[in-house]
Amino acid sequence: MITVRAAMAAVASVTVTPAQPNVLVSRTWQLTATVKDAAGNFLPDRTVTWASSNTALATVTGTGLVTGASAGSDTITATSDGVSGRAILAVKPIFAAPALAVVDAGEAYACGVTPAGAVYCWGVNRSDQLGAQATDDCTGAQDCNPAAVAVSGTITFASVSASVGSGMGYHTCGLTPEGVAFCWGYNGQGQLGNGTTADGLTPLAVAGGLIFKSLSTGAQHTCGVTLDRKPYCWGDNEVGQLGNGSTTNSSTPVPVSGGLLFDMVSAGSVTTCGLTPDGAGYCWGFNRYGQFGNGQVSDIPPPSPVPVSGGLVFASLSAGVYHTCGVSRDGAAYCWGNNRLGQLGNNSYTDSYAPVAVGGGYAFGALTASNDHTCGITASAVAYCWGWNYNGALGTGSRTDSPTPVPVSGGLVFTSLTTGNSYSCGATGDGAAYCWGLGPNGQLGNGSNTGSTVPIKVVGQP
Repeated sequence: MITVRAAMAAVASVTVTPAQPNVLVSRTWQLTATVKDAAGNFLPDRTVTWASSNTALATVTGTGLVTGASAGSDTITATSDGVSGRAILAVKPIFAAPALAVVDAGEAYACGVTPAGAVYCWGVNRSDQLGAQATDDCTGAQDCNPAAVAVSGTITFASVSASVGSGMGYHTCGLTPEGVAFCWGYNGQGQLGNGTTADGLTPLAVAGGLIFKSLSTGAQHTCGVTLDRKPYCWGDNEVGQLGNGSTTNSSTPVPVSGGLLFDMVSAGSVTTCGLTPDGAGYCWGFNRYGQFGNGQVSDIPPPSPVPVSGGLVFASLSAGVYHTCGVSRDGAAYCWGNNRLGQLGNNSYTDSYAPVAVGGGYAFGALTASNDHTCGITASAVAYCWGWNYNGALGTGSRTDSPTPVPVSGGLVFTSLTTGNSYSCGATGDGAAYCWGLGPNGQLGNGSNTGSTVPIKVVGQP
């Protein structure tokens, strides 16, 4: 018998993405080579070799991982069967960023405030949510900056809030020391609160002249509490997340119905929760997964805030994407809502429509809930996280999920923690910011598009 083997298709093209990447000195960047034949068919089984035209500027591994060596422009070549594709690499120096006293993580970006009141942001910039021009291409499809950039303008801020919510968080808001609110980024539903639906590249004043004591951004809405403890919300209201008894969007602040006074509000993806002066929790908006904590689920928005069941007296609340968490005044941690990834921390994967105690018996000072995980700082300043860990968002050095709290590695003493979409960040007492978890959009601020399973310092930090 004579066996005739089919000839292998010849390589016709090799394409390197991104085509014009940027990398900081001493940081890495992952490039990808796509090999095709003349008919445009992918040839994933072909061997690709990588080379740098100037190893004094950058080096590249056999898998396309580039490391910046010194500032300049380098050509990275990927070759398969004699056919080559190229990327023009810009290696940029690292510039020192001021210490950050507070950090807040958004959908795929994060922002921090310096002790002097300047705001710096990093990560994806699809809708100008960084508040500055950012042209570093992290994914080949959208603008971002993997290192901190200063928000445009000269406004001094006391706090900043980055939006997160199931792929829809693209606006940022901040409060001045005097309580004046400014927002920037995507504004399609009026979430900037300036009376329009036009996006804002730079901070724009929220309409109405209200003076706020705190502010919180959801996926496409924003809420705040004024100095006299009155709650207001603006932006998307499709599922009642503004709490004013309607489902009509508002591009200016509208009062939350019910006449309740709040010490703070937390805007989740499509759910908002607030805390009254006597420590009672209330929620409004979307409750399909029980994130109200009132023992029920419903797709019908309530006409006014609904009380969290159980009679718990809270010190703080954090509304995530589809779950909510709170810390009682005695430091006990509770969560409720969606739990398919163990983000409630009660050693189960079963949803709960009412508050359940987080396992471990730890006394927490604060919790922060996102879409797939939760983190908190204990009274003894130890950081713990729980939930989904495929991208390393728990910071344990592994990718093993945990339905109960596990300590963040590194022994860092954090003064605050914040959770974004599959990543986390924190600020230490000496003013350094660290992030860990998912990183393809530069959201870790580590100067690359790679993730990390352990805390890594935002580049340029002291």
